[in-house]
Amino acid sequence: LEHGSVEARKIEIVQALGGSVKGREIDVELCSSRVKLTASKTIQIQKLQGSENIFTIDPLMQKEKKEGFDEMNSEIGELRKNVNEIKREVDKYKKIVTDNQASSNEVKQRLIYYKKNGVQMPASFITKYRQLKKIKEQLENITNEYNVKNDKLLLLTTKTASFQDNIIDARIINRDRWVGHNEIIFKLVNPPIQLSYKPKEGSADKIFAVVENDEGEYE
Repeated sequence: LEHGSVEARKIEIVQALGGSVKGREIDVELCSSRVKLTASKTIQIQKLQGSENIFTIDPLMQKEKKEGFDEMNSEIGELRKNVNEIKREVDKYKKIVTDNQASSNEVKQRLIYYKKNGVQMPASFITKYRQLKKIKEQLENITNEYNVKNDKLLLLTTKTASFQDNIIDARIINRDRWVGHNEIIFKLVNPPIQLSYKPKEGSADKIFAVVENDEGEYE
């Protein structure tokens, strides 16, 4: 590869000088200078003989993955807003039911008493009973709606989190010593930040990955 571009799932290059390479797994036997390698899983360099190279891990590198992630994020935003609104409704109806619990029990007991003794039930009691029953039914309905939408929200959130898992498993490997000025980049999904590291010239550090420290931060 000489100042060209390659995009595929799995890529093996004998020698690279300049150019751009995008794939899931990239293996370069001899990497010269000014090469941009972007992968979603692994970048492996067998021999490094140049500088000004940029090696990037990006889980959303593929267009369809980026579009899918953006679409899910948009849906998550709408769902989260919807779930919060429904939660407020649930809390409102729960309060009404709780505040009227004593009254509801009293009405119920009196209706049982009237029915048992064959006494004509007052219309006001029947109306009150039906109102309380309707409120409980509304509470049950919106609680069910809340549970369904919240479950969907959790599912979508879990799916977006899987993109982050992909970057935790990703690796950039240089089996040679570092020469010149090169840069390693890991693009995180959540939070959407970019971690950058420039290996020191002469360094023998070989394997690079993203880790989460005790404070919950990525490095």
